[in-house]
Amino acid sequence: MNNGMHYFGQIAAAAYEPHWPCPEDMDLQSWRDGIIFHCNNVEVYQALLARCEEAKRNGIDHWSIKGFWEIIRYDIRLKTDGAVFKLNNNFTPFYARFLMMRNPELKGFFETRSAK
Repeated sequence: MNNGMHYFGQIAAAAYEPHWPCPEDMDLQSWRDGIIFHCNNVEVYQALLARCEEAKRNGIDHWSIKGFWEIIRYDIRLKTDGAVFKLNNNFTPFYARFLMMRNPELKGFFETRSAK
């Protein structure tokens, strides 16, 4: 990630914070880092959401964010012709909460534990 994109992500995180408040069971810095990553890599959210929607269509009401994370990691690797694109596992608690926050039909889809 270049510094310009990281800076954009910081601005975006500050702008979105009132709309995407940090859940009580998550560390504020981890939440902000997740928003910055999301703002710089929206395709990760889109890929995760598509997997969630597919699972729901197939009658699955509960799944593992880490399971989807590994699938997305594999899919992105294939689409980038092997170019390095890092999906840090530290973002999985953020995405589980963020997906459920932004998509009410996913409420309870992921089990979350305190990430403080």
